[in-house]
Amino acid sequence: MKNMNVLKLTNGIVLVCTGIFFCTCNPCRNVDAHTVKEDLQIMIQNNTDSLIYISLFPPQDKLDGGIFYRFSDIGSGFHLTEFDLPPNSDDILFYSGTLDAKPYTLMSQLFDSIHISFPDRSNTIIRFTHETVTGYSENLFSPNSSWNFRIENDEMPTDCGPNPRKSYCYRFLISKDNMKSE
Repeated sequence: MKNMNVLKLTNGIVLVCTGIFFCTCNPCRNVDAHTVKEDLQIMIQNNTDSLIYISLFPPQDKLDGGIFYRFSDIGSGFHLTEFDLPPNSDDILFYSGTLDAKPYTLMSQLFDSIHISFPDRSNTIIRFTHETVTGYSENLFSPNSSWNFRIENDEMPTDCGPNPRKSYCYRFLISKDNMKSE
C-alpha cells in the first residue's frame, strides 16, 4: 500500500513538472494569433496557353550550388534557377520584408538576366537584361514596366495555431500579346 502511495505521489510530481515545463518553454505561448505578418512577393505569371521554361541568372555571389538562389530576405529558402511554368499559373521569385520596395528594383538586385523559352527549349524567345529586352514589348527590369499589384490575405497554419499573413504581390505577366518576333 505504501508503494502505491509513493507511485501516485511520483506520478503527480512528474505531471506537475511536465505542466510547468510546457507552460514556460512552449514556443507557442509567444505567438499572437492576431498579429498579421506582412511580406512583399515578386512573381512571374504565365498568361499563355503553353508551358514556358524560365532560366534565371543571378550574380555568382547569389548562387548556391550553381542551381539555386536565395529567394527571401526575411527567412531561409532557395529557388531553382531553371524551372517550367505551366499555362495560367504563377511562381514566386522573391519574398521581401521591405514592403515599399519596387519590383523592378528588386529584380535588378537579384538577377543579371532572365530568359524564357517554350517547351522545345531549342531557342530563347524572350531575354530580359538590365539594359535591353528582346522578344517582348517591355522589360521587367525597367521602371516603366507593367506589374500587376494585388494585396492577398491568407493564413499559414502552424503547430501554434493560426498565422495570418498579408502579402503585397507584384506579378509580371508573360502573354502572347506582348511577344515580339525579332
